[in-house]
Amino acid sequence: MEPCYGCAECRFSLGFKQAINDFRLPGYGGPCPPHRHGPHRYHFRLLALSLDRLPVRQPPTCKDVEREARKHILAEAVLVGVYER
Repeated sequence: MEPCYGCAECRFSLGFKQAINDFRLPGYGGPCPPHRHGPHRYHFRLLALSLDRLPVRQPPTCKDVEREARKHILAEAVLVGVYER
């Protein structure tokens, strides 16, 4: 059977968790700059951690995850995307 990576059912059965975002909802909300406000930069940070799971309260906020992850970083990469509407 081919693995499924896109649907919520598969993500959660594999043990993935989602933090509460700036919109006060779980998961990723995507870029949303104001209309006709010019380009906005979005920084996407990928962290390689020294452990499999972060000891954070449930449900964690993105700040909770970032604060705890910073203690366990092995490597880090940043991608900056520019988006405007």
